[in-house]
Amino acid sequence: MEIKQCWTSYQQAENLLKHGHWAQARFLFEDVLHYLPEHIQTAAQNTTTKPCQMACLISVMRDAAIKQAEILTSMGHPQRAFAVLNNCYALLQFTSIEESDLIQSVAAVLDQSSELLLNQMTQFCLSQRQASWQLEHEHLTKSHHYFTQLKAYRERISSAVMIN
Repeated sequence: MEIKQCWTSYQQAENLLKHGHWAQARFLFEDVLHYLPEHIQTAAQNTTTKPCQMACLISVMRDAAIKQAEILTSMGHPQRAFAVLNNCYALLQFTSIEESDLIQSVAAVLDQSSELLLNQMTQFCLSQRQASWQLEHEHLTKSHHYFTQLKAYRERISSAVMIN
């Protein structure tokens, strides 16, 4: 699916959701979430991508994941809802450690989106009140901590002065 089709599907899904048509919106969000990661990776590698375009892609991915997870949760599919949030979170975290000027220019958007998804997953795990979800939350927290450390380390390395 081309990027314009992804955007149109996202808008249609939002409209359907607004009017209470969850099942139809779910299928459109599913398509968006299937194709948008490839568009994000392509945009990240394209030297002509503008930061505002990348920020928009990131925001649409985040919002689609959150809305899809809400739909799946309300339909009684908690595992799938968590997987949607977690996949989006992972994509944004791995994208955030890429070394390019574009990614650095949208670092704040990536970090804010990752934090929002982390908060969504935390609330989700804690609301399940089962030991397996509590364990999942611990793994998630550790993963987030390690990504934060990795990003901080990369920032220190890139700002260090090279002595020849």
